[in-house]
Amino acid sequence: MWKELQKSPAFFLLLVKGLRSHILITDYVRIWEVYYTEDEFITSFKENNHLLEMDKNELLEKGFEMLEDLTKVKSIKISIDEQVLTVSMTRLLMPLRLNLVLKEGSKELFFNKITQPALKTIQDLRSSQDELRRMLFTKDDEIEEYKSFGGKIRYTAIAPYNDAAHMKKHCLYKDNYGDSEISPDVLVKTVDLPKENPKIKEEIIETKISAKLEPVSQEMNLLSVTSQSNTVKKEKIKTESQPARKRKLNL
Repeated sequence: MWKELQKSPAFFLLLVKGLRSHILITDYVRIWEVYYTEDEFITSFKENNHLLEMDKNELLEKGFEMLEDLTKVKSIKISIDEQVLTVSMTRLLMPLRLNLVLKEGSKELFFNKITQPALKTIQDLRSSQDELRRMLFTKDDEIEEYKSFGGKIRYTAIAPYNDAAHMKKHCLYKDNYGDSEISPDVLVKTVDLPKENPKIKEEIIETKISAKLEPVSQEMNLLSVTSQSNTVKKEKIKTESQPARKRKLNL
């Protein structure tokens, strides 16, 4: 569930805990993310709290508490530098600091975490509204029927339901979508989410491997050339050292 991280300017935070916990922050225009294993999270937490003396489990618990219960956070500072969002948090009543560095997510991530859930919520609220409207129509009909049989209602503070006035007041859905329903295809659509910067990681690994193998490769090539050169020299020396054969004369 998204939680309000900061009121103005507004930012919201989502924590998905797991073997690699996923932390997401959005302002509903852009989205940023970061992944942490437990060890990575503890290491990061320790780096920002050098004098802290806690075991790993307690450290992990206190750190995640700051993300799960934002009422325990004393201050929050958010800064954006191009595609990187940095969050600095201090805990209430405890000298704990948590720094997070998140990178901007893809458009697929934004659709998966923001757009699609919002559309599903709109569709759910619209269905709920339609159901309540039908119930109000039914109740008004029942009241009128009760009155037609001589029944009397001594007191009611609620006027009969005016559907036209209600829908005129709450008209944003009609203004944006008309009378059409939100497409079920969009509500159930799945998108392939890019992994955590796989290209960058692969490039780094490939670069390291290449850097390690390249000198060896060059050395092997040099040995090969040297070997070939020595072979040519040996063959040349061998050829030159052989005495010329004398031809016999037929007398």
